[in-house]
Amino acid sequence: MWATLVTIYNPARRRFGAVRSEFRSSGIDGAVLVRCSQLRKLTAVAALAGLLATITTGLSADPVSATSSIGVTVQHNLHYAPAAIEVADVYRSTTATGPEPAVLIVHGGGWQTGSKGGWISEADQLAAAGFVVVVANYQLASPTVVGFPHQLHELKAAIQWMRSDATALGIDPARIGALGASAGGNLVAMLAADAAGPLDSGDRIRAAVTWSAILDLTTQPGLSNAIAQYVGCHTDCAAVLADASPIHHVSADDTPIELFNSTQELVPLATVKAMDARLSARHVYHEVVIYPGHGHATDYAAQAMPATIQFLQRQLMG
Repeated sequence: MWATLVTIYNPARRRFGAVRSEFRSSGIDGAVLVRCSQLRKLTAVAALAGLLATITTGLSADPVSATSSIGVTVQHNLHYAPAAIEVADVYRSTTATGPEPAVLIVHGGGWQTGSKGGWISEADQLAAAGFVVVVANYQLASPTVVGFPHQLHELKAAIQWMRSDATALGIDPARIGALGASAGGNLVAMLAADAAGPLDSGDRIRAAVTWSAILDLTTQPGLSNAIAQYVGCHTDCAAVLADASPIHHVSADDTPIELFNSTQELVPLATVKAMDARLSARHVYHEVVIYPGHGHATDYAAQAMPATIQFLQRQLMG
């Protein structure tokens, strides 16, 4: 058994307080939780010692449906936009009785690889938890195809489709969130930050979860070639790199977001701390879960899924 102790400064009460993490029994052994809301600024986190160390598929020509062994119905290759690649698989529990909150899943792969087919397990789990799950493909970047901002626009189109076809899909259009990993996390964080207007309409989302999101393209090591191809720029790229970075779009009206990362992975922990500071300064509700070790994105999916589901349930079902 483990516990996390959180020290919170509450501006309304002008004092510090300590609370036990509500993830005590979530199965995220060894995670360090950081939370900030509009009236609460986190100033310190202490955890018990001994923290635990912690795809591509082809497209069918036509939409098809199937039911999994855990009671989840899947509709494959529904078009959310006209292009051949702009299709999604929709997962829904066979026991769902009415419009349900929805989650858009955005795959990673350096903006250049990957597909919706790599997220079957996570989609099944979210659907079993009461969400309609939409796992979308998008146009991958290549030496001849620039990814930014086209991929972001595709995902915004997917959200608009989820609302316009909400009745047919069984979705409550006012309760849509998103989950993304690595490059997909970058795109989900951009959906959370690079938008304006009410969170329950248009192309906005009400909740975002990212696993090892690429938050700052201006300082991200080890991905220079992928990033250059994604933004279509190789020299004098400071402006476009900042424009494609969620950390440079943070504002007070951003979507509540949960950020996962590891201490020694591809995404520097310093970048996550910088994102935490910006969200805190603008009083955006957010949670940060840090795992020890080198795991990146879906490497820690089994540990992250319980907290991911709980966060989305609080934001979309609470």
